Amino acid sequence: MGRSFKSWARTALAAGWVVLAGGCAAPAIPSRSAPSTPPARPLLPTPPPPQSPAAADQRFIIAPELERVIRVVSVSLTNPPGAYLKIQVNLQNMTGTLQKFSYRLEWFDKDGARLPVDEGEFSPWTLAPHEESSIAATAPAPAAADFGIAFVPSVN
Repeated sequence: MGRSFKSWARTALAAGWVVLAGGCAAPAIPSRSAPSTPPARPLLPTPPPPQSPAAADQRFIIAPELERVIRVVSVSLTNPPGAYLKIQVNLQNMTGTLQKFSYRLEWFDKDGARLPVDEGEFSPWTLAPHEESSIAATAPAPAAADFGIAFVPSVN
């Protein structure tokens, strides 16, 4: 690299630091002659609800209407040798009102293929204000290795 490039790069780097530092400068302090009205407070956006450990889990489908109402707190799977898969999904009502919704389970084999078992209808579920509750189920077939669960608003 030639001297002119190094000189240009050094100048550009210094200019960048000056611009960056200028953007981080402290706000101006109003003078004593400013009116005595308090400064306006900026409106901060409301933070999103805390993410649960299971929030990124692709096994859960929560209808948009329920995303701020219920959350999956945790899930446990038990699959001892020679036994059917057992699951437990722990839910929480994040509101101060009674919440009614429905859920349906789907079962998958070890390769991720959906098992051809009777899925049945959506099952109703109710959570009291701020209640935590568990949905427990046993797989209908020995080939089940995983599950999916969908939560939708109740129709009644």
